[in-house]
Amino acid sequence: MGRSREVVAFYTDEKKRVRPITKSKRCRIVRIRAQPAIRRRVMEILKRQLKAMDLRGLSPKIEFNPWKRTPAHVNLRINRRTGRIEKLRIVFNPKTIEKLYEADPERAERALRFMVAHELAHMEQAVKADTAFGFRSWIAERAADRRAEQLTRVSRSEFESFVKEVLEVKPHKQKKIFNSYFEKQK
Repeated sequence: MGRSREVVAFYTDEKKRVRPITKSKRCRIVRIRAQPAIRRRVMEILKRQLKAMDLRGLSPKIEFNPWKRTPAHVNLRINRRTGRIEKLRIVFNPKTIEKLYEADPERAERALRFMVAHELAHMEQAVKADTAFGFRSWIAERAADRRAEQLTRVSRSEFESFVKEVLEVKPHKQKKIFNSYFEKQK
């Protein structure tokens, strides 16, 4: 079993003993704060969508993590004994949202509404079914797409085409990541 700390220097303590100065070997992931305008816009859309979906009792934690592979996703944990939701959060990729707004603000607004509605539809599925996606993932995705289309009047194909169009400018690795995300959705 390897050590989790590495020696970077030494010092002498008050009793004239030589002591090591160590640091962790693990990589630290530092979360970047999203631009306040994007954070504010996501929160406005989220509040409006929660009200429209009649999910006012839920208060998901919103996070922005630029290292996530997908533009947005829901992370929830349900207690199997009680059936209650213990942890509920939605994670957005702020870099993707910023790129979308740089390319075309109007279409980015529509795409962001679709993303938020899609993720809230997954939350709604978990709450209404009392299980964490108790049915097949492709069924859950199709149902979330239909619910998001119903709420936002933005089609999945319109969302996909805009995101792919904007991400064509990104480096080769990012195109692979987002193409794999869209392939997983089909």
